[in-house]
Amino acid sequence: MRAFVSSLMGGHFVSLRESAAAGVKALGYEPVMAEDYAASPSSPQVACLDGVRSADVVVLILGSEYGSKQKSGRSATHEEYIEARETARPVLAFIEDEAEPITEQAEFISEVQDWVQGQYTESFSGSTDLQAKVTKCVHRHAVAHAEVPLDADDLVGQARSRLPERSYGGQAQLILSIACGPSQPVLRPAALEDEELLRFLQSETLTGPAAVLDLSSGTNSAIRGNAIIIEQSPSGASVSVSDSGSIVISQLAIEHTSSPTVLPALIKEFIVERISRGLLLAGRVLDRVDPQQRIRHVAVAAAVLNAGYLSWSTREERGRNPHTTTMNPFGQERVEATFSPPTRLRTALSSDAHRMAEDLVALLRRKAAENPFQ
Repeated sequence: MRAFVSSLMGGHFVSLRESAAAGVKALGYEPVMAEDYAASPSSPQVACLDGVRSADVVVLILGSEYGSKQKSGRSATHEEYIEARETARPVLAFIEDEAEPITEQAEFISEVQDWVQGQYTESFSGSTDLQAKVTKCVHRHAVAHAEVPLDADDLVGQARSRLPERSYGGQAQLILSIACGPSQPVLRPAALEDEELLRFLQSETLTGPAAVLDLSSGTNSAIRGNAIIIEQSPSGASVSVSDSGSIVISQLAIEHTSSPTVLPALIKEFIVERISRGLLLAGRVLDRVDPQQRIRHVAVAAAVLNAGYLSWSTREERGRNPHTTTMNPFGQERVEATFSPPTRLRTALSSDAHRMAEDLVALLRRKAAENPFQ
């Protein structure tokens, strides 16, 4: 295992970085340190971000100072953190006890703590304490990932395989499929029949902070195969949770309007909101069915079905011309999108939901605009 050590470089961070490296070496793993890089034609930024991508885990050490801002408006450490998040590298964050962070650093720390939800955040006091905690956390991470290997391609294949080929009743539908890994059962067969689990799912899907079902419509629940399903008719909206924690959410893709003269369209902001709520709901469901967090990664696939005749618009565009629409002569009845790389850390479902939703919608719109005959 390779662990990239990310922090400021000068002052007392010299000894802190040495201690973090010693903590990694104590496990027989390899620390990746910027100060060990050989001469290279690459810029320090390119070399360090490449080091993040080459690592299995990132050890992030944060104190009071933020560091010099780069062209991005972020410090080098902040850029390394963003690179780790965007390339699905797990981050183990260590925050100095006696730190009195300046404004920019306080905001950075808040961002880190929110993203990892405290799971990988440790406070430390001095070099010796940091070394011991780095060893403990890196070991815990290694053990968790050694138990069941992650096959990212297989995981995204599972997510895509759960996307239906056709929509319910011919309506335009938005489908969100989240597959969980490493693949393993997190719910016993008897647990799927637990009334408490059903009540939790009904509450979350109908009235929770990330509700995706219509409270004014009734629900039917059933166990089909290895999944519990809550569904509504006539909309065809549904939520399915399998024994492996994988989740499929089906919602209407058309935003309801009170005016019968407003022509239907796929509204970008509406689809983003629906996907974002679905991701947040998935995170809350996983917290309930897998509190031990055996699930570490997720693969997400989204599809829009039976909407080939509809145009994509923003709310502003629709507001300017609510009674006209542009038909797509090459409209595809089914478009789907996945991420590249295909997996994300589980914690991204809660902290990165909106940005992930924006990216999925951008990919769906791009696919919908393609001419399948070219």
